[in-house]
Amino acid sequence: MSIIVVGDIQAQNKEPHRSSCLKFLQWLLENFKDDTIIQGGDLFDRSSLPHNLINEILDILLQFKDFRIVSGNHEISDRLGNILKPLHHHKNLTIYTEKTEFEINGISFIALPSLLHNEKEEYEAIEGNWDYSLCHFTPIQEAFGNEGIELKFKVNISHLFAHIHRHREFIDNFGNKVLITGSVINYRYGEQEWEKNIYKINKEGYEKIKVPFYFTYQTIEFGQQPSDPNNIINIKNVPSWEALYKEYGKYCIRREGIEFVQTEDNLIFDRQEFEHSDLAKKFEIYAIDAGLQKNIEERCYYYIDKYKDQNLKEEV
Repeated sequence: MSIIVVGDIQAQNKEPHRSSCLKFLQWLLENFKDDTIIQGGDLFDRSSLPHNLINEILDILLQFKDFRIVSGNHEISDRLGNILKPLHHHKNLTIYTEKTEFEINGISFIALPSLLHNEKEEYEAIEGNWDYSLCHFTPIQEAFGNEGIELKFKVNISHLFAHIHRHREFIDNFGNKVLITGSVINYRYGEQEWEKNIYKINKEGYEKIKVPFYFTYQTIEFGQQPSDPNNIINIKNVPSWEALYKEYGKYCIRREGIEFVQTEDNLIFDRQEFEHSDLAKKFEIYAIDAGLQKNIEERCYYYIDKYKDQNLKEEV
């Protein structure tokens, strides 16, 4: 029996993310059904999702021999609590919602899920020694500002971080190996350029296993067809909104990736769209125009997500 570590999935109801997340979980089941799966958190995109989607995901998870989840920040809200909590009633599912030490096949772990509150103080004070840590928060090497957490305890093999969507490997300030697992699904534009892996881990280290891409972002000229109907498409030289939806209404269109043949009417409409779009959409337009570095763009999205989550909590 192997141990397989999986990064962020962030299942959501919006297509093509919805079907891609289900396809990924089905692929994982077909290849690693009898292994121990440790999913690093953000299995779900938010603490409230359509029940039919949760049910479809649960139908797949219940077929695994041993499936474990380290709770992520997207799964928690002050009003609704943790969307993962009901899953612990199933014998093959283990949910880590607080600091937990455990062992599998003689390999020692400490799980450090997202707590949203006071996690920096708690986690930076940890002392001890384990083979692996399983973390769902930002290490200081990926942080902008002071939200990063620096683990000071020793791991024999590696700290394993979910939460950050781009894969990376490095040595921390205490000589520990760090693996940022990266997400397995393209969550937003730009992530299609990042490698997607799961990891088979043991006492000696870990092995990367590439995962399938179920969609990508594709740029086409108006009149062309996408190479895959599941792709999210950017479209250049669009004559009008009416023509756009007549030609591409059945596809997933990235609204920020639409480039019109410019007329005065289109310019006015574009301005109105921008003024009424949400913050993430506005920033995506700005990031492309400004040519922001991807690591800076990713960190800005992190803060935007935190801002949106806080607003949602206040609203509910």
